[in-house]
Amino acid sequence: MKEPVLELKRIIGYTPAHCQSLKWSAKRIDKNQTENVVLYTSAATLIAMDADTNIQKRFFFGHTEPICCFDIS
Repeated sequence: MKEPVLELKRIIGYTPAHCQSLKWSAKRIDKNQTENVVLYTSAATLIAMDADTNIQKRFFFGHTEPICCFDIS
């Protein structure tokens, strides 16, 4: 019997006690379109949220402890 797969749609919460960073990134997708993303942490997860629609687009997992800082390039 196959196990059901869950898909994370959103995380509620922001934990500034461990990481007080919010980062904004504007990435050009093509000549006419730019993706505006805000990145922030919630405990051990890094979240990328679309700044135009306020929809959480990507979740970056892998840490076992709360994220204390991050940077983007």
